[in-house]
Amino acid sequence: MIRSNNNTNVVLWSYHPVEYHSPIFEELEILSAEKDYNFEVAFGSDYSLKKNFNPEYNVAFGYDLESAGLKKNFNYKFYRNYVFSENPNQFFSRFNPSFIINIFLKKYHLIILQGVRTPTGLLSLLAAKVLKIPIFLRGEFLLVRGFKERRLNFFLTKLVYSFFDGFIYSTQGGLKYLQEHSLENKKLCYAPSCIDHKKFAKLRDNSQLMQNSIYKDIGCEESRLICVMPGRLTERKGHKYFLRSLEKLESKIKERLFIIIIGDGPEKSNIEKKLKKINIHYFMSGFVDHAKMSDLYSIADIGILLSDYDPSPKVLNEMMFYGLSIICSKDVGSSIDMINQGSNGFIVDRNNQNEILKAFKTLTSDEKRSEIKRRNLIKIENYSPVVCAKNIDELISNFI
Repeated sequence: MIRSNNNTNVVLWSYHPVEYHSPIFEELEILSAEKDYNFEVAFGSDYSLKKNFNPEYNVAFGYDLESAGLKKNFNYKFYRNYVFSENPNQFFSRFNPSFIINIFLKKYHLIILQGVRTPTGLLSLLAAKVLKIPIFLRGEFLLVRGFKERRLNFFLTKLVYSFFDGFIYSTQGGLKYLQEHSLENKKLCYAPSCIDHKKFAKLRDNSQLMQNSIYKDIGCEESRLICVMPGRLTERKGHKYFLRSLEKLESKIKERLFIIIIGDGPEKSNIEKKLKKINIHYFMSGFVDHAKMSDLYSIADIGILLSDYDPSPKVLNEMMFYGLSIICSKDVGSSIDMINQGSNGFIVDRNNQNEILKAFKTLTSDEKRSEIKRRNLIKIENYSPVVCAKNIDELISNFI
């Protein structure tokens, strides 16, 4: 990579490598060279490169360098992490003294934090305020029911956030969260939730060449109406809402239906029992890589995501990238951004079985799904790493 001779330095601190962040960082590296500033990524840990058991996936999983996106062309550095546990859900999971020291030594012109609820996050915020460096928080913000009733948490969050110069949000749900915390007067940057379009375009092309064998592998006839439900098999992901609604489905449609469950987790046996009880043809993939997911997306017609709570699930992007017709819960943060009601899918109340069933019956029309596929393949290009990076770069350019 080519580094700028300019001494203007911008740093983005992140908990650890995540594959869908890397293509954004690569695009920012390109834009920084064009705008003549140095962009670097600081990782607080290599946690995601180690195999850690995740009970929600029911598997021990860790990235290699390629799957983590670390072979992409961007400047990054791992900082030593002085903690007992690196579980990112815990407050004391990231403590990087050398990164804090670096803030004072390099005197960055702008700092972006992907998370503040750690010692590193809070100390970085303090250092930025002392040095008068603009500092932004990038996060998957989403309102949850009763958030204002937890008054101490609400007060502390609002207090800490008040010290940031601005926020980078990825969904309209995130914007509403910031507005509810009275932060709309801060500088706000919309950087849409996205997946690696280059990677998935290659996978999609490969999958489309082998569809006959994919149908055969999962025991499904090509004439069936195929619904896919990707994600962790947990209560929160809401598989039960769709399966309950199918109890009212006419037998003629039910006989044609085939459901693909992608993923693994503690609800696996309950989901399988329910599928057998309502007598639906199905295939459960278990935990699979993106190549296998691509195969299953490529033969599907309808994508179902009825989560109780989800800030910006990337499976929604993935399903739209394959042109699927979407039925999505209104509790998914990115649903309002990505779905125009009735035009390229449906946003529903997950607890309203009649509403779910009505949306599903509409999508049994081949003509309707063909129309939606065309729209989704166009619309998803507005949610790419290129668009996300351009918006962040515009923010950076206004402050350096």
